[in-house]
Amino acid sequence: MEGIVTAIGALGINTVGLVAQIINFLLLMYLLYRFLYRPVVKMLDQRALRVKESMEQAEEVKQQLVRVRDDYAAEMKKARLEAQEVIARAVTEGERLRVVARDEGKREAEAFLSRARAQIERDREEASRALRGEVANLALLAAGQVVSRSFDRSAHHQLIDDVLRDMEQMDLKSVK
Repeated sequence: MEGIVTAIGALGINTVGLVAQIINFLLLMYLLYRFLYRPVVKMLDQRALRVKESMEQAEEVKQQLVRVRDDYAAEMKKARLEAQEVIARAVTEGERLRVVARDEGKREAEAFLSRARAQIERDREEASRALRGEVANLALLAAGQVVSRSFDRSAHHQLIDDVLRDMEQMDLKSVK
């Protein structure tokens, strides 16, 4: 070993300084490994774990977003179908109500027409009875005047004029 030290010395290397530097280097390596490398590696591992967890969470959020979007689309489709069903039911119900209203209107109109026809018939019969009474009164009046007068042509015309005048007066009284 002395030969190695002499050979190193011949090269101009200080062997004591070299040994001290090697010891210092090894001590520095140990201290760096112990106090710097392990914490840095541990910190990098933790960071890598957090990044991995964040990526997994992001993937889960992405999948959840896809599920929510699909659920939303399904709900919207369901809501549209329900709305179409409600509209169809409303249209059907409206049509049914229109038919019912039309039928009821026809029944009411027919009932009204029937009542009106019956009223017209009653009024016609009443007017006919009244007219028969008036005609009978006029006939009696005319017969009474015929009996009281003779039947010459001028008397006959005079009788007709008197009956018509009496009839007009009776019409004016019945109108009042």
